[in-house]
Amino acid sequence: MTARPFALVALSLLLACGDKDDGGGPPGPQDDTGGGDGGADGGAGGDGGNQVPSNETDCEDGRDEDQDGAADCEDSDCASHWRCALPEQMDFRSDVFFDGYTIECEAWGIEVDVDIEDCVADAVSALRLVTTGRLCESCERTYEGTLTYNQDTCSALLETVPPTRAEYGFNFLDANTRELWSPDEMGTWQMVDRLVSTDGVTWTLAGTEEIWADPEDCDNGNQNLGLLSVTLTWRDR
Repeated sequence: MTARPFALVALSLLLACGDKDDGGGPPGPQDDTGGGDGGADGGAGGDGGNQVPSNETDCEDGRDEDQDGAADCEDSDCASHWRCALPEQMDFRSDVFFDGYTIECEAWGIEVDVDIEDCVADAVSALRLVTTGRLCESCERTYEGTLTYNQDTCSALLETVPPTRAEYGFNFLDANTRELWSPDEMGTWQMVDRLVSTDGVTWTLAGTEEIWADPEDCDNGNQNLGLLSVTLTWRDR
């Protein structure tokens, strides 16, 4: 007896994975505190102490504080700032595990216990920054890559073809917070969740869900078929 309960859910979570915040914002008000002309008698006017800093002092304000012709991330002073070091590539890993339960299946007036099979699927990908193709228009950056499966017993159980590509969009909110986007089955990009990192390099989305379905060979309605666990991990290169 075959139960095919959670194909759409598993595939959706495998690929699934506010407002866009570009970290910039409008330039602040110009400093207009400089000294005057010193008065008509040419007395002590000077520059009022309005000195030009030797380095870029704010890497997100759109201004060239040190007046060297380069503002924010264009200035080498900002090379180590998180917004000026956004990843060109990410290592991605997906881990899926389904813990199948034993259900009571009633058919033709006979009730039998049916063991729902367990399955696992883990895949990896080297995601690269893309600027053409199916981009996430609501995201600052879009990444995609080919999935390579280390193991996959779920596809055979579900009689489905496993996904071959991973696509994700990100908005970079601060050094340790990102907004994750992913396309749905129709190709429409959706915001999935807000990810928080403890090291600013590794980002994780994990969840579990009980899978309820009405097995096609059973006559007693929806049943709890098992627990699906999914962990998605991105690591900046």
